[in-house]
Amino acid sequence: MTGVLGTLKKDANEYMKLGRLVLSINTVLAMVGPAITGLAATDAGIYGFQVSRAMALDLEEEIEFNLEEADVKERENGELFKLRMDLQLGRSPSELRTLSSSCPQKH
Repeated sequence: MTGVLGTLKKDANEYMKLGRLVLSINTVLAMVGPAITGLAATDAGIYGFQVSRAMALDLEEEIEFNLEEADVKERENGELFKLRMDLQLGRSPSELRTLSSSCPQKH
């Protein structure tokens, strides 16, 4: 019986050490977790901005190319081009008309 009691005490000590270790790891993760989440959210925001900016540059180049085309037959159909731009920008045609009327025109 004495041997069993000694083994139980030894096991209890090991369980307590393991419990303290897990508790300290949990505490560290509880403090670090929000910081990691914040970094991930910031990175996602920056990446989203970069993607949207690259897409905007592509659209800008496409619009300028279409407007600068000297041969009218080579230009994309105006109504289809407007509709495609609306879809790519995620706006309705009326929203795009409102935006374009509020911007100063280049001549």
